[in-house]
Amino acid sequence: MAFWNRKEKRQYITTVDDILAGIISKSEITVEQALNVPALSSCVDFISQKVAELPVKLYRETENNTTEEVKNDRRVSLLNDETGDLLDCYQLKQAVVRDMLLGGTGYIYPEWRRNNVVSLRY
Repeated sequence: MAFWNRKEKRQYITTVDDILAGIISKSEITVEQALNVPALSSCVDFISQKVAELPVKLYRETENNTTEEVKNDRRVSLLNDETGDLLDCYQLKQAVVRDMLLGGTGYIYPEWRRNNVVSLRY
């Protein structure tokens, strides 16, 4: 008997099918289950990485109703250079955007010392 006459048995993993069936039937799925869908996971990663690359700028309105960029401000350096926490600015922005996409909200908590923000906490 030749090797090309054998019948092949395939097994399909139904986790993606179960997740999609859960979405269609309006039952709730967890974030972990949703991230098991490769297309969703790659889209969330792509969007969060692109947003994390963007620099944050601050603007203020002057007396004659024009706007100008605020430079040499501690808040700008906290958002773009160093957060004062374990996460760097890229990881902080990426985590917040990921939370916003998957959970609907993302939070950054400022740590205050008197009237100054000294760090941003995820």
